[in-house]
Amino acid sequence: MKFAERIFLRTFTFLAALIGATFVLAVVTQSQATADPHPGLTDTRWILTAETVDGVTTPYTGAEAFVELHGGAADSPEAENVLTLSGKDGCNNMTATVTPQPGTNRLSFGGVASTRMFCPPPTAEQQFARVFGGDRDYRVLDGVLMVTDPATSDNWTFHAQRGR
Repeated sequence: MKFAERIFLRTFTFLAALIGATFVLAVVTQSQATADPHPGLTDTRWILTAETVDGVTTPYTGAEAFVELHGGAADSPEAENVLTLSGKDGCNNMTATVTPQPGTNRLSFGGVASTRMFCPPPTAEQQFARVFGGDRDYRVLDGVLMVTDPATSDNWTFHAQRGR
């Protein structure tokens, strides 16, 4: 078999497998019983990239700081609308409960806990203390999560991590 024929055969096989996988994914997605009530927000790793306080935007350049939000326990009806936040401020691990307010793009953060390791700067400890305290508005658009304090208009920008 000639080199060009082998390349064509491999390419064709790869494309056929890709089309088949896409079809299976579409069928599985359509067969799920419940839709994600928070599309784009949950089950994504969000990397802190900037903070805007008093109208001044500062890029975050410290150790990688991220959060992930996951849905409530499937076996607990009262926890259905409660999300779990987990993450790392660049050094310390953190967790919190997050309650979406129905009919709005507002999240209520509570039960925030963090490890307290000694960490060389810079970390996002102060930014996370500000962003995950109380009620916050959020918006997800094109892989960007914007979290805003409705009382001050301060906001924090997170980007979805690709290739995880």
